[in-house]
Amino acid sequence: MLKPNPHQPANARWEKALAAAGFEIGRAGHCYTLNGVTLRFRDRWISLEADAPCNTADPLTHQIGKPALWKYVKTPAGRMRELFEFPLPVAAGAECGFDDEIEKAGSALPTMLAWALDTLNRDRLNGWRSPEYRQVQSMFPAKALTVQCDTDARQGELVCKSHRLAFRFPIVLHIPEDLSEARFHWLRRLLIETQNRWKLVRMGFNGGAIKTAALAEVDLSGAPLEVLPDLVKIALAAIKGAVAWAVPSAVFLIDGAIDSSALVESRDLRKRQATHFDRKGGDEHE
Repeated sequence: MLKPNPHQPANARWEKALAAAGFEIGRAGHCYTLNGVTLRFRDRWISLEADAPCNTADPLTHQIGKPALWKYVKTPAGRMRELFEFPLPVAAGAECGFDDEIEKAGSALPTMLAWALDTLNRDRLNGWRSPEYRQVQSMFPAKALTVQCDTDARQGELVCKSHRLAFRFPIVLHIPEDLSEARFHWLRRLLIETQNRWKLVRMGFNGGAIKTAALAEVDLSGAPLEVLPDLVKIALAAIKGAVAWAVPSAVFLIDGAIDSSALVESRDLRKRQATHFDRKGGDEHE
């Protein structure tokens, strides 16, 4: 049975819904747990975390095209985790002030939790169907799928099929086949940093062994339909911010005409530091 958390008094308003979903209060009193999933309140967001599959070593692997908001992140200790975040106002199901949102807490939280838990294994949508393309398109302005990134622009797309709903933007339209190992290394680090920095957004590559393009995506497949209009607005804002932040650096990294020995030298330095840390028992991770 959940008990009110004195450190986060607002959370007590949510505990009935959390208890109904099966969550128990954590030992430290700052989180809630259920079958290996940890739920936390972070500012105006709710986050759910779980251990990534044991064979997952790359935070950019198998990201694009998977249903729902789960994405891979690495902890400061180097552990791979899966993360699902959504805004507190959406869970409250009302466009109002924070205090009012807490008062109305729980209106959409059960269905949001069910969405997260059902899609943890990345394939369960429990009969969910996406609204029609035009219906989703009416939820945002016509120009919302264009992002100006300094001197470059990126055109996104709405992926709307019977069991799929996502926004997708290219970060790099074409990765040169002769891109150096050092530049590809730093491109990967840029994508990982973007994925860690921007909520809801995950990054990945098109293509198989040969990576042809780098992409950003927010996937809303399986989202409760009653909160979808709010989620669409927030998802678009998040992915457009991530694209505007990442594209200028990505364009620089793939431009072979720009000679930068610093890219190679800084990577070599990191390799030497990683070896030094390993010898001392530390962690070096992306």
